[in-house]
Amino acid sequence: MGVKLTKALLLVFLYLKFSLCNGVSINVCRETERKALLDFKEGLKDPGGRLSSWIGEDCCIWRGIQCDNQTGYVVQLDLGNKRPLHDMFQYGPRSEPLNGEINPALLGLKHLQYLDLSMNFFGGIQIPAFIGSLAQLRYLDLSCAGFSGLVPHQLGNLSHLHHLDLSNPFYSSWNKLFIVGSYWLSNLSSLQYLNLNFVDLSKAPDWLESLNTFPLVSEIYLSNCNLEIPDSLAHVNFTKLRVIDLSSNNLHSVVPSWLFKLTSLESLDLSANAFKELIPSAIGNLTSLRVLNLANNRVLEGGVPLSLGNLCMLNSLDLSVNKYLHGDLNELGEVFSGCIKDSLEILNWAISELTGHFPDWLGNLKSLKMLNLYVNLFYGPFLQFRLHSLKKLDISRNTLNRSVPVNLGQLYPKLEFLDFAYNNLTGVLTEAHFAGLAKLQHLGFSANEFRVDLGSQWVPPVGLNRLAMWNSKLGPGFPSWIQKLENLSVAAFSNAGISDTLPGWFWNFSKNLQLVDLSYNDIKVSQFPAYLEYLLLSSNKIAGRIPETLCYLKKLPALDLSKNQFIGEIPYCWNHFL
Repeated sequence: MGVKLTKALLLVFLYLKFSLCNGVSINVCRETERKALLDFKEGLKDPGGRLSSWIGEDCCIWRGIQCDNQTGYVVQLDLGNKRPLHDMFQYGPRSEPLNGEINPALLGLKHLQYLDLSMNFFGGIQIPAFIGSLAQLRYLDLSCAGFSGLVPHQLGNLSHLHHLDLSNPFYSSWNKLFIVGSYWLSNLSSLQYLNLNFVDLSKAPDWLESLNTFPLVSEIYLSNCNLEIPDSLAHVNFTKLRVIDLSSNNLHSVVPSWLFKLTSLESLDLSANAFKELIPSAIGNLTSLRVLNLANNRVLEGGVPLSLGNLCMLNSLDLSVNKYLHGDLNELGEVFSGCIKDSLEILNWAISELTGHFPDWLGNLKSLKMLNLYVNLFYGPFLQFRLHSLKKLDISRNTLNRSVPVNLGQLYPKLEFLDFAYNNLTGVLTEAHFAGLAKLQHLGFSANEFRVDLGSQWVPPVGLNRLAMWNSKLGPGFPSWIQKLENLSVAAFSNAGISDTLPGWFWNFSKNLQLVDLSYNDIKVSQFPAYLEYLLLSSNKIAGRIPETLCYLKKLPALDLSKNQFIGEIPYCWNHFL
């Protein structure tokens, strides 16, 4: 019996040893760290119950906690309030953010490597200086969390830090961060990612010297930082830099020459800086560049250097909100005949007072997927180049004055977004014009001179979900082909010459319908929707009492029923709109 017990104990010992050697977890949360987390929780307000799982003995299974498999120590605390950005803008900063105080009990997590408190709301408190004592941190994200005031220099003690994000694009006067003297940044020698967007650096004139000490950094984001950028730098050390964003600093100076020594650079954003000088020919040195954003400057007043055409890896070029005053755009043919013509996928040259016919070199950009030329002064014929990769074409708000080509589907078979609104295009627009555009999702052709003749038998692209036809000659009958668009979310037919009764199927043909604009027509409406987000029916002939069914539209941000023939009282239930 004793021999059997000895063998059993030996087997258990061998199993435990094998488990430890192979990284199998046999540990639960350390009691001291469990208590530290509970003390930290005590300082927080958690209206959404996001920390409701923080009960029991094993903190390693609590939400947001990750422990080391072998030691049981807490190595990750992730309380970032993750929600898609489009929801954030629609419904507010974030759903149920944490707030309250950040308890120094966190210092009990001596092995913590990852701390994320982003997208919460801490009410304008200062970033706690004690975070700089979490010596093992590799990852720190405090972005968009409602911190304000001076960024503590103690963060410079985090010598193992790889990732630092203090950005705050939703700042106001009471939650703006600023740095006084950036000497402490140079201590972060392991840093690979730095995001200080919207952190005021006007009192840190030495920021460039500090950042130049990062031999491993690959991404730097300094948008809206009130920077002063030196034109020269004696020696460039951050040679592994792949991404730099210096946008929206309103520099009013020349493009810094040291940027063109960063030969590993893949993305350069200098937008919204009011640079006055032309693009230096040294731009051609950045042979690894994939994304170049020069929007909202004045850098094109002196022309475009030939060397731009030699950026053989450039995928995205944004020159929007830049006046080109150097003459005919066809003169750029030599630039866009370089290897850039094979790599360029996105060209944005909107809002730039470009004039003349569309230049011939656009037809050479065979890899182009997105072309934005809206709000310019182009005139003459419609764009007619065979760009078979093109997915988005926006030539709205120009002065084009010919007819729409009937072979759009052959020219641009992959189009998903097409907008040629607010031009002077003429002729008749028929279903033949949209044959072959099977992938189309957005169609806008408002405010042109042509007549629209889309018959009731027309079968529109099945994926079409946004229709914008303001000021178009669409009527007099209500277009019945719309009911075939089961995914439609936006139906905008204001001032479309419709003189008809709204068909009964209209409110039910698409479950995705969010915005309806039928204003300035001659439409009679007998039924109203039970769900919608935007409803614009002004200037029609809708008579009778305002129906109480509209009371169910409780999340309606915009409702316009003005200039109709309603009688009676406003329904009492509309108090929830006020």
